[in-house]
Amino acid sequence: APWESPSDLGTAVYFRRPSWDPLGQSVVFPFGERVRCEHSTPRYFAARFQRNQWGTPLLCRGHAQQVSVVRFCPVVFGPPGKIHDANVVFAMASHDGVVSVWCSWDPAPLGVLADLVEDNCII
Repeated sequence: APWESPSDLGTAVYFRRPSWDPLGQSVVFPFGERVRCEHSTPRYFAARFQRNQWGTPLLCRGHAQQVSVVRFCPVVFGPPGKIHDANVVFAMASHDGVVSVWCSWDPAPLGVLADLVEDNCII
């Protein structure tokens, strides 16, 4: 399990409110932050872990501030009964008022909704 020997990545994501996809095949933890060195700009992301592949998360990057919430769409897209061909969609919201929408098998967001609020906020 990933919490048995936490890494630098783990301390940023393990203790946040996770969101499981409707198939139970992956879980996304919001609020990741990785600083490469003390003078670099923090990079905010959510980490998506596939079931039984805890060591290789997919980092969903692109937010300028902390990702505060991740939620999956309850609908599974794809042919009925074929889990390997199924796609799930999830949205990430951050403190900068930006919402990004992701598909489970795409490394880039499907869309980004910006300027939803005028100032920094906690979504």
